[in-house]
This record gives sequence, C-alpha cells and structure tokens, in this order.
Amino acid sequence: MSQPMHVLIIDGATIFRQVFERMPVDERRERPEAVCHACVSSLARAVRDINPTHALVITEKRQQSWRHQIHPPYQATRKETPAQLIHASKFIRQKLDRAMLPVIYKDGIEARDLIASMSHTLSLRSVQTTILTTKAIYYQLVNPSTRIYHHFKREYRDEAWLMERYGCTANRFRDMLALSGYEADNIPGVRGVGYGIASKLLTEYGSLDAVFDNLDAIGGKRAEAIREQEGRIKMNQHLLTLRTEFSLGVKSSDICRAAA
Repeated sequence: MSQPMHVLIIDGATIFRQVFERMPVDERRERPEAVCHACVSSLARAVRDINPTHALVITEKRQQSWRHQIHPPYQATRKETPAQLIHASKFIRQKLDRAMLPVIYKDGIEARDLIASMSHTLSLRSVQTTILTTKAIYYQLVNPSTRIYHHFKREYRDEAWLMERYGCTANRFRDMLALSGYEADNIPGVRGVGYGIASKLLTEYGSLDAVFDNLDAIGGKRAEAIREQEGRIKMNQHLLTLRTEFSLGVKSSDICRAAA
C-alpha cells in the first residue's frame, strides 16, 4: 500500500542563513563550496528526519515587498544577507537541481507568502504538510493537516504545542503577535503586553476586534495603552498576515519525490 502524500515545504531563506551563521567564521568566508555542503547536508538530514513523500524549497530575493511599501520600518533591523552566502547560493541551487529538489522564488514576494500559499493549497486538499523553519510567524498556519518542524531543535509544533507554549490557538496567533509584537520583523507590541496577556485577552474576548470593543471592561493602564496604540496594532495585524493567493507555478507532479 502506497504511503499517503506528505509534502515538506522548506523555508530555504531562513534555513540557509542560519546554517551559514553556525559555521566557523573562516570556513564560511573562504570556502563557498563548504557553505553549499553545509546547507545541503542540513536539508538532507531534515528530509531523513521527517520522511516526506515530496519536498520543495521556497526562498526569496532580498527585495522590497508589499509590507515594506506600506510600512518602511518593517524588517529595518534585519542584517543584510552576507556576500559569502549570496555567492554560495548559486552552488546550493545547482546541487538541489541535480537532486531534482525544486527551488522556488518570485520577484517581490516574500518566502512567507509563497509558503503560506502552498500550505493553503495543500490544506484545502487535506494533504499532510510539514513546514521546515525556525520562525514563529508560521505558527498561524498550523491546522489538522499542517505542522511546523523546527529545523535545529528537531521537533514538531502543532496545536497542542502552541497551547502549551503560548496558551493560544493557531487561528489567534497572528493577533497575539499584533498585540505583543514580533521583534524578528521589527514590529513593536503594546507596552506591558506580552504573549501571556495577549493570549489571555484573545481567549476571553474571542478576537482582536472584540478586545478593542471591550477596552472599558478591561480597564486600567493596559486598556489605555491598547486604546492609544489601536492604529499600530491594526497595522501589525496587517503586516503579520500571511497571504495565500499567490501561485507558485508548480503542480504536485513537479514536486520532488523525497524518497526517490
């Protein structure tokens, strides 16, 4: 009996950068082939761990996206991609091409929106999907058929994990970050509101709009801070939304059979 389809979506932009930063400084500066080997070997280990039937890599070019256009401070604190990694990237793509592992990117579209679009398409078909990443932004995509696998901690994150770690369901995770902030993207939260308080408010009132509607009942300095920063919170919510309408231009038949 054949194994049910299980697609591994690899957040290449994140994984390659973090593998690079874990390498010895001299090695990553002087040997692009060593960077290539480290990145590809790291992906191969993950594929063995997860054992999907199919896999693909989604990455991005460092370009302005719709988020940068509506909010210039977005990701302003992020460091530029090291020249050594940019140089090694062509070797990484060549090696993945030889392994028939598709590497997908679109000009002007962040990897997160491409990953969300692919995940959404697969979820509509109830295809088992694993997203390989280290970024919390993807937790909002978790559902009965979609899990996150932390590449370096080598563990799955599902709804049960989210509830234990954050006290928050996946469908409220974006709004929790809108209140508490998401430092990785230079998105500040409301002063005095961390993950725990944000999750508690969303659980009690059901949605971010309902939190705004009940500020009088919440009361105190916390309600005052939320009221003062309502516009920024709504901008945060917009920036943290993962868009799902983009076409990647691939069919399931184009995705590498990982076991091949």
